[in-house]
Amino acid sequence: MSGLDNAEARSRLLTFKSDFRHFWSTMEKMVSSYYMSPLATVAAIGGTCPALGAVLSLSSDYRVMVDAEKSRFGLNETALGMVPPRWLMGICAQTIGTRNAELHLQQSTMFAPRAALEIGYLDEVCEAEALLERAVAAATRACKLPAAARAKCKQDQRRAIAEACDEASVARMAECVHADEFQDTLRGMMEAMKKRKK
Repeated sequence: MSGLDNAEARSRLLTFKSDFRHFWSTMEKMVSSYYMSPLATVAAIGGTCPALGAVLSLSSDYRVMVDAEKSRFGLNETALGMVPPRWLMGICAQTIGTRNAELHLQQSTMFAPRAALEIGYLDEVCEAEALLERAVAAATRACKLPAAARAKCKQDQRRAIAEACDEASVARMAECVHADEFQDTLRGMMEAMKKRKK
């Protein structure tokens, strides 16, 4: 590879790293804003919900999922070679307990809906045709409470976790995704996808 090629490769890598940090910082700010919203929030989950879908669902005040046999819910970051951010570890521990969070984050467990309900990832499961009705009912119940008191209670309970969405968190994730383990896992996934298409 020529010196020019090396310089171009280094430039592209620096651009990628900068773009990723911008993306991840924006994503964390979005999650933090939603997690701390004074509004009553309900996740209506119609099918399999891993990764960011699960993050947003767990950041909601209430979670309803269709009880479909093949659907799964969970946080599968470690299976992808990623270390879940500390704030996500906090959300998970607050939702399903410290020991369950340790076990299932490390193992990237993806639960069937009823198993996710039993462990506490979900608040309710229902038939597909009832999903919207059940989600609206949950939101309606929350909206009948004194709004300022409910919002302040929620925010006080969540503040310490939300504050972990910071520049240090962004730096840790940037380091993680540029590490060999994640990159090798990503390449393997891409190769597997190419083979399935043939």
